[in-house]
Amino acid sequence: MSSVSHLQPPSKVGPVPFQLIPGDRLNIALGCAIYLALTGSSEVINNKFLRKNLQAYTSWNWVLIVSRILLRQGQWDPFLLSNSFGVCMAFRTAGARGLTEMMRQKMALRGVKLTKLQFAMMDHWVHTVPVLLMTCLVVRSGRRPLMTNGVVGMMAQMFFAYSQAGTLNVAELYMPHPAKRAWLASLAGQLLAPLLVTAIVDRKWKKAGVIFLIILLPWLSSSLDPNVKKKYYNPLMAHIAKVREDMQEKERRRNAKNAVALGFSLLGPCSKSSSPRSSESSVTSSDTEGQEDAATATSRRVASVPQGLLRSSIRN
Repeated sequence: MSSVSHLQPPSKVGPVPFQLIPGDRLNIALGCAIYLALTGSSEVINNKFLRKNLQAYTSWNWVLIVSRILLRQGQWDPFLLSNSFGVCMAFRTAGARGLTEMMRQKMALRGVKLTKLQFAMMDHWVHTVPVLLMTCLVVRSGRRPLMTNGVVGMMAQMFFAYSQAGTLNVAELYMPHPAKRAWLASLAGQLLAPLLVTAIVDRKWKKAGVIFLIILLPWLSSSLDPNVKKKYYNPLMAHIAKVREDMQEKERRRNAKNAVALGFSLLGPCSKSSSPRSSESSVTSSDTEGQEDAATATSRRVASVPQGLLRSSIRN
C-alpha cells in the first residue's frame, strides 16, 4: 500500500504568494527584483553603516532569507541552501590563518568596535546560522535539491562581484585575501550542498561525510598553508592604513565644514554679503589642501605601516 501511494503523482501545488509574473512557479522574478534593488542600494541609501553593509554578499543572502520568511517563498529554499553554503565556505576560506582579525580592526576604524568574542558571535550568526537554517528546512521537507541551484547561486554571486567591485576580486570591499581559493570554496559549497542534503535525506551517511569533506577542502588548503598569512600580511596592513587615512580625511573635512558653518552663524546677517568672497577663498583653500593631500598621501600611508614591515619589504 505504501509503495502504491509513493507512485501516485503529487498533489497540485497552490498559488505562489506575491507572484509577479503568472506561471513563474518559483517566483524568480521577485528574487531578481530584490537583487536589482540591492544593486542600486549603495547609490540611494544615505546611512553610511547600512550602505557599507549592503555592499557585502552576506547581507544580500540575509535579505533574501528574510524575504523568503516574510513573503512565504518556500520554493526558494534549495537556492538559499546552495547560496548560504557558498557564502559561508568562501568567507571561512578567505579569513583563514587569522585574516578575519584584520576585518575586525577595519570595522573598529569605522566606528564598530567589537571584542573578539562579539565578532565571533556575529560571524557565526551571519555565516553559519543560514547554513543550519536552510539545511533544516530542506531536510525536514524531504526535498532533494538539484545542483542547478548552485549554478544559479554562482551566477548571482558573480553578479554581485561585478556590480559592486567591477571584478571577481572583491578585496576592496572586504580585505586582501586568497581570492582564487575563496571562489573555489564558494563553487564547492554552491554545487555540492544539494548533493549533501540529498544524501542526508536518503540517510546515506558515508556519502554525506565524503561530500562534506570535499566541500571543506578549499578551506583546509588555506587553513593548513602557513604562507597564506605571510603573503597577505603586508597588503592587509596597507589596506588598514588606507582605511585609517580615509577616516582621518573624512573627520578633517567634517570638522572644517562645522567650523565654516559656525563662523557663518556667528557672523549673522553680515555673512550674506561676504559669502561670495568666502566661497572663493574656500575654493582656493580646498585646492591648496588638495595639492597638499596629493603630495603627502603616500608619506602618511607609509608612516602608518609598522617600520619592521617596511624594512622587510625593502630587503625583498
